[in-house]
Amino acid sequence: MASPDPFSLPLPQEVFNQTGVAEALQQCQFYSSNSVRSCFPTADTIVPQHEWATFVWNSRLPDLTQTNSVNIYLFHADSNVEVLRVTNEINPFGRAGSIAKQVNDSWFPNGGLNFNGTPITYPYYWVITRSDKTLDGTEIPQATFSAVQTTLADAATSSMASSSSAAMASSSAASVSAAAASEAAASSSRNAATQTSGTLQSSSQSEFPHWGIATIVVLGTFAILAVGVLAFLLVRRARLNQSARTSRRGSIGSASPMIADTTGAGGPPQSPVMEQAPALRPASLYSPNDGSSMTSHAHSDTPFSGADAAIMADAFRKALRKPDFAGRPIEEGDSPESQEQKEHRLLSRELAEEGRDIRSVGSSRDVRVETLGDGER
Repeated sequence: MASPDPFSLPLPQEVFNQTGVAEALQQCQFYSSNSVRSCFPTADTIVPQHEWATFVWNSRLPDLTQTNSVNIYLFHADSNVEVLRVTNEINPFGRAGSIAKQVNDSWFPNGGLNFNGTPITYPYYWVITRSDKTLDGTEIPQATFSAVQTTLADAATSSMASSSSAAMASSSAASVSAAAASEAAASSSRNAATQTSGTLQSSSQSEFPHWGIATIVVLGTFAILAVGVLAFLLVRRARLNQSARTSRRGSIGSASPMIADTTGAGGPPQSPVMEQAPALRPASLYSPNDGSSMTSHAHSDTPFSGADAAIMADAFRKALRKPDFAGRPIEEGDSPESQEQKEHRLLSRELAEEGRDIRSVGSSRDVRVETLGDGER
């Protein structure tokens, strides 16, 4: 394998520290003695990840010129583990020898998977021997330099990229498959709907009789008419009920007398019980200005006065107590006066329960029915 020209190594932009490499080539070619085996890298050389690290050696050494080919090795300086080797490399004549290798995952322990986000520096050194010699521990390590891992290992990055690409491809394929399935399903549905519609249409045209349609129309019309008539009857009945309720309210609130006028068209209405009573009665003991009714109803517009109502109520109660309209026989030991006093007390108690009182002034026609005040009760 022929060695490349020193100035036609890997692309110039890929070689780390091109200026230092050019100076080292010139140094080893013209100014290095037999005690100098290599001129680059030096102890202060630091090569970042993915850059090309160059090794420049003195091709005029006597032990190397005997075979005109060499073996070159790279080791970890901290563990002496071999990183790479290049065998049977041509030892050039008349110029310094050189090779360039990229700093990749194989340079770093565990394939560069130990990277934790912070740049990690590792030490390395080169070893050069003649091609017919094997490693026996007597090799002279060259200057120790450094390589820095600045990012994830290429294998890890490629794996993640491959996984992402595979996921995207799978997602795309799934989307395409889903779209195709949806389109196929939609097409099948349209075809099925078209076929079903055509089948139903032809079936309806062939099996459903024409008189059936007329029957349905006629029955529907009758149903609508029946509903309309029912609604009309319900509304009419509701109106009649409302009119009847209104009439009853009007008759109950009417001002017409419930008892016929017994004194003629021009006279005031009189109670049947009191039709023999004179038109004017003496004034009440508690209300001299009112001679015909209670104090609180002196100017009432009712058909009969409060006194008339009280006398009617008294007569009604007596009739209820004596439904056979016959006087109760006086028992032994009872006198007419005591019987009358009992009835008077009973009537007074009943009137008192209703908030009224009865006082006798010597005649049943002169009875005054008055409402008791809070002070007299």
